[in-house]
Amino acid sequence: MNRRAFDDVAQSMMRQHASKEGVTVFLMDIDGFKPINDSYSHEAGDAVLRAIATRLKLIAGRDGLVARLGGDEFAILRTSIASVQAAVQFGGKIAKVISQPVLF
Repeated sequence: MNRRAFDDVAQSMMRQHASKEGVTVFLMDIDGFKPINDSYSHEAGDAVLRAIATRLKLIAGRDGLVARLGGDEFAILRTSIASVQAAVQFGGKIAKVISQPVLF
């Protein structure tokens, strides 16, 4: 999903879940991504982006939505985050999952 589709779905989800549990948005970008393209090739960079996207989809689960906003930026929308503490814990899971090495 790209930025435009993400924005449309995010707005729809926020309207749909406004009176319920709400929607939590996680935004992230990959630090140090540019040197991957520069040093190893755009093919390697694309492999990293695909691996990260796959990992984020797995962690987002059935009630989550993952989008690549552009470059090395991703977002996850979740509707089942009940508290700030739960959001922080989920953010920690995201960090752990995307910090794992990508083999190319």
